[in-house]
Amino acid sequence: AGDASVTAHYRLGVGFNNGVASASELLTLCRAWAVPGGDFEAAAARVSAVANARIARLVQRQLFSIAFEAYCGMVTYGGSVYMRNEAAAERREWVMLDSAHAALRACLA
Repeated sequence: AGDASVTAHYRLGVGFNNGVASASELLTLCRAWAVPGGDFEAAAARVSAVANARIARLVQRQLFSIAFEAYCGMVTYGGSVYMRNEAAAERREWVMLDSAHAALRACLA
């Protein structure tokens, strides 16, 4: 389970991808700093609000994926949860569950 949680965590872009996503925020901050007499504090507050919202979404997405993939043995993709079809030969078939609630019920059953 440990490897699964690390794999899911890094696949979601915790490192480099998150840095790239924050590049526009940093650019906005640098531009505000470079303007003489500009309102750097207001720009910093706006950038902080955007960054905090992005980080909160990322954390929720990570928790969602790590919980279902590492703990439940399921796969998440684009907000959907898939579990192995136990009746299929060799268990290579995945079935999309109706909702995260249904996936959680299946996981805890």
